[in-house]
Amino acid sequence: NGPLATESVGVEWVDGPAADPLQLGLRLVVPREHSHKAKLDLELGSGAWSPWAESWALRDKTLEARVSIAALLPGGGCARFASDF
Repeated sequence: NGPLATESVGVEWVDGPAADPLQLGLRLVVPREHSHKAKLDLELGSGAWSPWAESWALRDKTLEARVSIAALLPGGGCARFASDF
């Protein structure tokens, strides 16, 4: 009955310096009612396991991004969402 929330999906750049790889995480919360807006959380982290770790995120306004999401629908349709954050 509540919103549908995805688990945070992340990727890591392994070609960067071994001591300081970058991680990118994305989480989407879709409301079940059409009158509510979807919520998106995007975070970029550097050296997440170290004492000198830094992160930038949409939720605390330390990161700005243009995000586009596309989903295939039953019957062959496609839903698209794009926004600046």
